[in-house]
Amino acid sequence: MPNNIREKIERLVGLGEKHVKTDMRYLLHAGFWSNINSAVITLFSLVLYIAYAHFLSKEAYGTYQFLLSFFSIATGFTLTGMNSALTRAVAQGKEGTVRASIPLQIKFGVIPFLGAVAFAAYYYLQGNALLAIGLVVIGALTPLLYAYNSYNSYFLGKKDFRASTLYSVAGNLVYYPVLIAAAFLSGSPLPLLIANLGIQVSINLCLYLVTLKRHRLNRVVDEEALNYGMHLSFMSTLSSVAGQFGGIFVFHFLGAVPLALYSFANAGPERLGNLFFKFLNGALLPKFSERTAREIRATLIPKMLWAFGVGSLVGIFYAALAYPFFYIFFPTYLDAVPYSLLCAVGLAIGTPIYLPTAALTALRNTRGLYIYNMAMPVAQIAFPLGGIVVAGLWGYIIGLLLTTAFGVILSTVLVYKTGESGDELIGA
Repeated sequence: MPNNIREKIERLVGLGEKHVKTDMRYLLHAGFWSNINSAVITLFSLVLYIAYAHFLSKEAYGTYQFLLSFFSIATGFTLTGMNSALTRAVAQGKEGTVRASIPLQIKFGVIPFLGAVAFAAYYYLQGNALLAIGLVVIGALTPLLYAYNSYNSYFLGKKDFRASTLYSVAGNLVYYPVLIAAAFLSGSPLPLLIANLGIQVSINLCLYLVTLKRHRLNRVVDEEALNYGMHLSFMSTLSSVAGQFGGIFVFHFLGAVPLALYSFANAGPERLGNLFFKFLNGALLPKFSERTAREIRATLIPKMLWAFGVGSLVGIFYAALAYPFFYIFFPTYLDAVPYSLLCAVGLAIGTPIYLPTAALTALRNTRGLYIYNMAMPVAQIAFPLGGIVVAGLWGYIIGLLLTTAFGVILSTVLVYKTGESGDELIGA
C-alpha cells in the first residue's frame, strides 16, 4: 500500500477514534474478518432465496417459515445465553468452561424437546402430519445444534476473529449448497427443514471437535460463568420466544403468502445488517469486559449516535437499490418491495442496540438484564400483534420497528440507571 494512502487511512482512523471514543483499529480488525463471513453468507443467501423463489410456491415457503418460527421458539428454551458467558470466561483465561458447558446445555435441551413433542401431538390430532413431523424434528435437533455451536465462543473470547471467520466460512460452504440442493430436489417444506437442521448439527459438531483438537483449551473452569450463562438464558427466554411469535401471528391471521412476502421483504435489510453490524456484538463483548462501568457510560451515547448514522446510510443505500434488485432476482415477489423499504428503516433504528446490550452483558448487570428481558417480550408481542390487527402486514412491520426502538431506549437507560456507579465492574 502506498505510503500516502496508508497515511490517509491512519488519519481517518485517528479522526474516528477521536470522535467515537473507541478503538477503531480493533473494530476494523474485527469487522474485516466478520464481514468476510457475512459476505459469504450474503452471497449464498442470495442464491438460496433465488432457489426458494423458483422451486417453492409461496404457500410452501410460507409454511417452511412457519416451521422455522417454531424452531426459533424452541431455541429460546435452550441455554442461548451461555455463549456470551463463555466468551467472557475465555477472555479471562478460563477456556475449560467451553467444554464443561456442553453436557449442561444438552441436559437442558429436554425442555424444548418436550415442548415440541407436545405441539406435534396437537397438530397430529388436528390432522396436520406435516407440521407434527416437523415439530418432532425441531425438538430432537435443536438442543444439539445450540450446544455444539459454543466452539465459536472460544475464538471470540480470544479475540481471534480470523479463526472464527475461517471456521464459520468452512461451515457455510457446506450448509448453503445443501439447502439449495434440498430446495431444488424437494420443493417441499418438510425435507427442507430436515436438511436445514440436520446439516447445522453436523457442521457444529465437527467444528467443535476440531476446535478441541487443534487449540488444546486449558482445563480451567469458571463455575460462576456457567451459572451466569444460565441466568442470561433464563432472563432472555421470554424475549427470545416472544420475538418469534410474529411469524406465527402472520401465518395464522394473514396466511402463508403474506408470511412469504414478509420473509423476502426483510431478507435484504436483514442480510445487510448482518454484513455491516452483526460483528459488533462479538467484538464489543470482550472489549467491554475489560472496561469499568464509568468508562463505558462516558462514551456510550456518542458511539450509539455514530451507529445510528452509519445504519441510516446503509438503509438509504438499500432503498435506492431495492426495486431493481427484486426485479432482477425475485420478479415473482415484486409486491414485497414496498414492505422491504419499510423494513430498511430498521437498519437505522436497530444498529445502536448492539452497544448498550453488550455493555449490560459485559458488566454482568444482572438486574438491568432481567428488567430488559422481562419488558421486551411484552413489546415484542403487543406492538406487532396490535399492528396486524390495525393494518395487516404494514402494521406488523411498523410494530417491529416500534419494538426495536423501545429496546434501544430501554437498554440505554438501564446501562445508566441500574448497577453501581464507580470504577468497579458491575456485579451480579
